[in-house]
Amino acid sequence: MSDATERLIDGLVADLAPVRPLPRMRSAFAVIVALWAGLLGALAWRQTTLTGGVAAVGWLMDRVYLVAFVALIVAALGGTVSALASGTPGRERLELGGLGAACSGLFAGAIVCVVGMLGGPGTAALVAGTREGMCLGESALLSLLPAGVILAFLVRGWAMRPWRAAGIALLASGALGASIVHFGCGFLEPGHVLLSHLSVPLVLVLLGLYPLGLLLARRTG
Repeated sequence: MSDATERLIDGLVADLAPVRPLPRMRSAFAVIVALWAGLLGALAWRQTTLTGGVAAVGWLMDRVYLVAFVALIVAALGGTVSALASGTPGRERLELGGLGAACSGLFAGAIVCVVGMLGGPGTAALVAGTREGMCLGESALLSLLPAGVILAFLVRGWAMRPWRAAGIALLASGALGASIVHFGCGFLEPGHVLLSHLSVPLVLVLLGLYPLGLLLARRTG
């Protein structure tokens, strides 16, 4: 190799930024699940202390409410895996698999709620708007913490499709927050569960996709 070639190579690499290691996906997932489980455990302990577990047993006996809770958990875990995979190159199959699980969970929960609404006596078809807004607001508030962890991972990582990554992150965060509110709500009417619990991930996607997607697009672009 000639001196001129060596000088050319040195000049090409002189201005390159140092390689930044990608964050560990498993570590981020563990942090998010630990936060979610901690909040859920604290709520369960509080309910057990105040009611002796009566409230929890009550909604566990309702099939629609229980299926909706399982659906939210599937959406939360699947969406979290998909969101973290979207910021890790080479994890496209895991991203799509997690997204499919999350969407399937929400869809199944919605179908069960609709069937419950059609087959119920209809005595409590409408819920006061204050209660609807309370569950939506609490779910959005509880979604902020996992959303921050996922966003930090995506900013440090490398999202090849930033807009899709932003949507999945919001979907996962909404499901995480809604599952906690669902556990503590105990209002068994299927219409309330559908509108104020299962719809939270979609509402967050609609409201936050543009700013979060723009942020990630600028970061990766």
